[in-house]
Amino acid sequence: MVSQLKIGHSKPSPEVPGPIHPRGLTVRLYPFLVIVIIGLVLYGALKYVKSSRPFVMAEELIRGSSEVRSLIGEVKDCTPWLPVSVSETKKGIEVVMTVRVEGKMGSTIVKCRFLYAGKKWRLLSAEMQEPRGTFRPLKVVREIQSGGKEELLNEAHRFFRDGDLDGAIHRYSEIIALDPQFEVAYFWRAVAYVKKNRYDEAEGDFRAVVQLNPRNVNAYNWLGWLYAQRRNYSRCVEVLSKAVDLKKDNGWAYFTRSRCHYLSGEREKALRDSEEACTLGYKRACAMRDRLGR
Repeated sequence: MVSQLKIGHSKPSPEVPGPIHPRGLTVRLYPFLVIVIIGLVLYGALKYVKSSRPFVMAEELIRGSSEVRSLIGEVKDCTPWLPVSVSETKKGIEVVMTVRVEGKMGSTIVKCRFLYAGKKWRLLSAEMQEPRGTFRPLKVVREIQSGGKEELLNEAHRFFRDGDLDGAIHRYSEIIALDPQFEVAYFWRAVAYVKKNRYDEAEGDFRAVVQLNPRNVNAYNWLGWLYAQRRNYSRCVEVLSKAVDLKKDNGWAYFTRSRCHYLSGEREKALRDSEEACTLGYKRACAMRDRLGR
């Protein structure tokens, strides 16, 4: 009986073990976190360099350079490379930008030296690495430094007249990279872009023209035409209003603004503009005025 009663007494339950804390996990996480942080810093630095004015100028020069294309083919990608240096001189801030260039037939390194003075960037020199490892100056830089900018522009115009729009665009780009204030090169590169139906790039160049020279009527005319083609009628009216303010006898601008008014539902404004254009001798506007006046 006693033994049976003893059976009824339950033994104390064993202790439930607490959660296991793995040792060393925090220590192992440190190298991973360091790698992630370094990666983010490098990514941010790369993004900053690629958006900088010196890199943009260097990339324009490289993509437009016939010498680079003859060595590695059409340029596919440009990446900031080492070394990159910044130093202060008596003339201003000098920056050396190294760029790795990938082309369809190979790759190369291009080094560009810039000077920032008077709130403007200027290219001082550019050299390209040859297959044997030595660097040689790019010819286009030497031509600009020796006062050959007009000769380069004439060559670009010859490409344009002959219908070689890609050649013209490359040449205009070389000039712009060397002289970012040269409005004529922006203007004609934009026209070449229009002929290739590359309207976004054309718009950017025409806008660069009017920033450099706010009184360039032709650039406003072209912008108005671009916006009309893209059915952005409010922007069309905006830029053509500037065109007629600058040139009161601009019959084409009045006529095109009339069309943009009409297509945006502003019939009365369209009628007034077509009447003005007709008075200025733009014959197509007379027909439009007669239709709208009925």
